[in-house]
Amino acid sequence: MSDRFRPSHDLEQLTALALSGQIDDLQVSQLETLLHADREALRWYRDMVSLQVDLRMLMTASRVNQQAMAHIAEVVKPAPLSTVGGQATTASRRAGRSPVLGFLDGLLHIGGDTPAVNAAMLIFTTLCVGAVLTLFVSIFLALRSTHVHVDGPEVATSREGVSNPQSPIPNPSLFSVAHLTRTANCRWAENSNAPKPGDGLSPGRKLALESGLVEIIFQNGAHSVLQGPATLEIGSRSAAYLQHGRCTVTVETPLARGFEICTPRMKFTDLGTEFGVHVAANGEQEVHVLRGKVEAEESVERGAWSVEREKNSNPQSLPSSRPTILLTAGQALRIPSPGKPIERIAADATQFVRTGQMAAKVAEAEAKASQAANIVWKEIGEAPGVVGMAAVGGKLYACTANNKLQVCDSAAATVRWKTIGNAPGPVVAMGVAEGKLCVSLNARAGGRLLKRDAVETSADWHDDGHAWCLVGMAAMSGKIYALVDTKEPGTEPTIMAREAVATPEQLAKLPPAPRGMEGLPWTAASVDRHPPIGSLAMTAVGGKFYVATQEDKLFVGDPTNPDVKWQPIGDAPDVTVLAGGDGKLFAATKSGKLLMAEGK
Repeated sequence: MSDRFRPSHDLEQLTALALSGQIDDLQVSQLETLLHADREALRWYRDMVSLQVDLRMLMTASRVNQQAMAHIAEVVKPAPLSTVGGQATTASRRAGRSPVLGFLDGLLHIGGDTPAVNAAMLIFTTLCVGAVLTLFVSIFLALRSTHVHVDGPEVATSREGVSNPQSPIPNPSLFSVAHLTRTANCRWAENSNAPKPGDGLSPGRKLALESGLVEIIFQNGAHSVLQGPATLEIGSRSAAYLQHGRCTVTVETPLARGFEICTPRMKFTDLGTEFGVHVAANGEQEVHVLRGKVEAEESVERGAWSVEREKNSNPQSLPSSRPTILLTAGQALRIPSPGKPIERIAADATQFVRTGQMAAKVAEAEAKASQAANIVWKEIGEAPGVVGMAAVGGKLYACTANNKLQVCDSAAATVRWKTIGNAPGPVVAMGVAEGKLCVSLNARAGGRLLKRDAVETSADWHDDGHAWCLVGMAAMSGKIYALVDTKEPGTEPTIMAREAVATPEQLAKLPPAPRGMEGLPWTAASVDRHPPIGSLAMTAVGGKFYVATQEDKLFVGDPTNPDVKWQPIGDAPDVTVLAGGDGKLFAATKSGKLLMAEGK
């Protein structure tokens, strides 16, 4: 804020009404007229809004007792504090007041030779004093928690986020000044700390977006949409730096006016508006005013963002004004490479995604994502009487209800099954493990697990242990995972696992087991034991597990990771058997149809 500017009585009164939420439509119009007519008035108003936002945040801080306040007086020694508004607070010390009150005097521009303010502003000032005292209490707590020692004007600390060694006030990066609200088809750059909708964004936070859309709402009420590829740095509650890419800014309320977008060579300040900015990879820039007005300032010698940072840290280091260009709705500027003149062009709204379009963009992205995630089945043939199925090497093997073993070419235009032998008994589940066909027999047949080579010729089945109550089977990473259902009333399916191959040494070390329970043990350790309710078939494709339920739903998940939840990905109409291989999912239905879908 300029030291030479002093707000008029009307501006102070209207600002106080706006900040207290008591301003009416006529007064809004009067305030707009004052702000449009005077750049310094607009800057003063913006700073008052910024201060109000800070204070509202700080008013929520915890209250502490008198002992804490007394300790602050000891911690903050009567040494020069950082300047506020270009004036040091030494005058307050000469008057015998504490540095805290001197700091408040400078901050609020009261006392000394400052004229008395109106009653509404005094109410606002009272709130500010209480809130700023809370700020010092919060600082005191932060200093204690991080073991910061304050001695005179120096602050010794190893904590990141304190940028000014002469001030005990934490860096604003410790506080959020904006929030990410919505995304659409969003993909962040690698190694970037990708935020999620709802996350707070602190000053200095960079958003590196490779593609998609991101909506940000700043604490002063400005809305911004970032279009990937783009990189945006959060500056404050009323400013951001666009390094490259496209963004739009929408300002609908007086409190948000004065929002700034800085670029490597320019600064664009809204005057109650909607505008878009584009920074190309070759350095060329454009600003398009879609509604309202925008003020453009060029900074050829130094980047506009570094200029604004310098102004924030040392207000007296810059001239009071720089050449500006005022743009109105429908107008645009093209800023070419350095040394070339700026061009006036017509605004093109089609280049930008506006805040009002975000809801439709988000809905469209969600619909596409849902469609892409859902399984789409295609009928590829018949599968009459199939009770178990396994896919390996481009072939589908199936056991039927009449104890036959069949095979077909899963990639053939017309699927034709041929019988290659007999099943070892009444099969209830089938899969593939370590290149071998595995089947589980029902309880009447002893509940055994049997294996044979996955070949199209005759081969013997070999017993490989017990497999009671299995209804689905899948193998991954040297283990066999089984979907187990005891069929007892009140029970739900569970998932068990065992080693896929048992060596003679392992079998020799097994303790004696009851009859019918011989072989490698099944265990639920490190396995998610809670598949979807009503699960009746299971298989694995591409490192993911798929489960079909009695309600004709298909779920995807990973029972090896209990933290990964089962997610619905579509229907499994009439499906009773699943098999997976070569990136594809196969299913047999009650009506004898063979279905195929791409794995997700």
